[in-house]
Amino acid sequence: MLEELRAEIESLLKEGLFDSAWTLCSFLVASSKQKHPHAKQTQTGQQLEARDWTLFGDAAFGMEDFAQALGFYEKALMLLRSHGHEEKSTYPMLLRAADCNLKLKDYKAAADYLKAVPFDSRPLRHSLALARLYERWGKRKNAILAYQEVVDKTKGRLVVSAAIALARLGATSKAVAAVGGGGGGGDKI
Repeated sequence: MLEELRAEIESLLKEGLFDSAWTLCSFLVASSKQKHPHAKQTQTGQQLEARDWTLFGDAAFGMEDFAQALGFYEKALMLLRSHGHEEKSTYPMLLRAADCNLKLKDYKAAADYLKAVPFDSRPLRHSLALARLYERWGKRKNAILAYQEVVDKTKGRLVVSAAIALARLGATSKAVAAVGGGGGGGDKI
């Protein structure tokens, strides 16, 4: 029954029906607690509970209640970490928490969450967000490195904003030209 409810919530979230998903999440969390109120949580049980809080967070995020979503994501993250889950399993939660903090304009917390996820496991939009934060804070060298990672990851394609930022930061023309797939020298722009 709970698994069917989770599937229904996921379906509602995909359809953008966040209010309905929120309501079902309330039932899901309450039902999970009633089913095993005092049971010692197994790793599987904690994974399911973390999934439930993630669904709740996704519904709150969709309703643009970013502070509430952040709380749900942090609860899910705590559950995953408390039972020794592989660090990689926390990456999606860290990225969701970063998104909430970006929306709440808590940029330091957002950067902390983003830096906790290795570059290769970070979607491009999150890597670009981190690069922009470094640039905003005047950390030119970190910003250039972060933008360059994005350029390298995409092999120089489709990331015009990274090229513009590299040029604005005074990166070498070679670094900027790499965005377009061109060569270029090592001169400052």
